[in-house]
Order: sequence, then C-alpha cells, then structure tokens
Amino acid sequence: PLVEQVFTLELLAVELFVLFPVTARIVKRRSGAGHVALAAAAAGAAGCLLDLHDRALLWSFAVILALAAVVGPLVLRHLRRYKRAVHGPWDVAALDEGMREDLRQREGTAGD
Repeated sequence: PLVEQVFTLELLAVELFVLFPVTARIVKRRSGAGHVALAAAAAGAAGCLLDLHDRALLWSFAVILALAAVVGPLVLRHLRRYKRAVHGPWDVAALDEGMREDLRQREGTAGD
C-alpha cells in the first residue's frame, strides 16, 4: 500500500472511533431529531460503501440493521412482561417480610 492509502485509513479510523462518538453524544444532547438524522446518515454511508464493494454485503448489512433496530426492541418489550411476573430470591425488589427480617438479623450480627 502507498503512504497516502495508509494515512487515509488511519485518518478514517480516527474519525470513526474517536470523533464520531463524541460528535454523536453532543448532537444527541442538543437535538433528538438531529441524533436520528446522524444515525441514519452513518447507516446510509456504510450502506453506500458496502454497495461499492459487494451487493451481498449491503443486503446482509440491511437485514442485520433491521433486526437490531426493529426486532430487538420488540423482543425486549415482549420479555419485559415476564420480568414483572418473576419474583425469585435474586430479585431484590420482591423481598418478602421473612427475607427482610433475615437480612436485618445478618446485618446486626455482622458487626459483632
């Protein structure tokens, strides 16, 4: 590779992994619509670059992006209903009175 190609790749890496997250955080803080537009522009740019390389990569990217953006949140929303129904011994928010008393006794004897 030429020196210019290496420099271009290094510059792209710095822009993507250092500057873009900082810029995205600032835009998100100032404007919700701007944040959505920035994310769409980044996805569109990635799609265009993948299309230049291989059309199959573009379609794979589009399917994975759709799954992550649409199906993932829907699955989490569906599973949240079951989280409310589960109250096992690991769930601190659902301590019964017997467990609270046991916890108080342990905390009282731990300092002795």
